[in-house]
Amino acid sequence: MSDINVANVLDEINSGRVTLVCSKHNYVAARKRANGTVAVPPVPNGCKQCWENFYVTDLALTPPNKRQERLDELEQVIHHAVEYEKRGQFGRDFDLFEPGDERFRVHVQRDAADDETGQDKVPDKSEEALN
Repeated sequence: MSDINVANVLDEINSGRVTLVCSKHNYVAARKRANGTVAVPPVPNGCKQCWENFYVTDLALTPPNKRQERLDELEQVIHHAVEYEKRGQFGRDFDLFEPGDERFRVHVQRDAADDETGQDKVPDKSEEALN
């Protein structure tokens, strides 16, 4: 078996030539956005492969000069989670939220001023409430 060059693998993922996919859940860790490719966390289903794909992609998309800093941040998160669990505080000291929780729903209201002219708009009763 040949040795894997981690730097080459990270470069391939970062370039978009390689995308990590969980074969069990069809989870794809990288998504192309208008401002570039980003790592998107999987649905919290406890799948080890989904999370490994996410973290490897996250590291690959982190600039090389910031990768050690990112690994240090993740290590601290793990240490804190273990400490909370040992003290029995993991779910008590902070709230864990389910995906789609109402508290995270985005509510959009239309602006009361025209973006180009700055003039106030006349409210239209058939549209959403204006500020």
